[in-house]
Amino acid sequence: MSRNKKAMSPLVATILLISFAIALGVVVMSFGSTYYENSRFSAQQFNESTLCEPLALELLEIQGHKQICYRGDIYSGSVEFVLVNDANRAIEGVQMWIVGSSIYVKDVTNQTFLPGYPLEGAVQYDYSKYKAIRQVQFIPRVRIPDSEETLFCFNKAVVVNEEPEECAP
Repeated sequence: MSRNKKAMSPLVATILLISFAIALGVVVMSFGSTYYENSRFSAQQFNESTLCEPLALELLEIQGHKQICYRGDIYSGSVEFVLVNDANRAIEGVQMWIVGSSIYVKDVTNQTFLPGYPLEGAVQYDYSKYKAIRQVQFIPRVRIPDSEETLFCFNKAVVVNEEPEECAP
């Protein structure tokens, strides 16, 4: 048997393995940094302030009275309201927070709320469970462009810091 077989020295093998690991790391980091830059650009482009700035959600006012009231008794009833989209942009949904002894959250609409149109609604409220109403908030949502995702616009919420009056019969 001949012993003339030449093998790679351990030093050369180590250098080749380290070179391969460095090259692989460079490729992975390159893909990662590109992904990071694209996602950061996306987040900057579609943040709350730029998407929500044109919104103008308001409670309808008639003769100085905001159109929000409570209908029912001391045990249960409903909070009735009329909202108006005063902006030139569609609102993709509105969430209502009713603050009593705890916060009751309800989506009042998941449909597109077109500019210039009113939205009349009523939300059931259990007085015996949540106690007296201390605050009501209506929080609009907008659609993120080129996406099915929506974004809550907390800075454009309509806030009523008092218990709604009883609805007229």
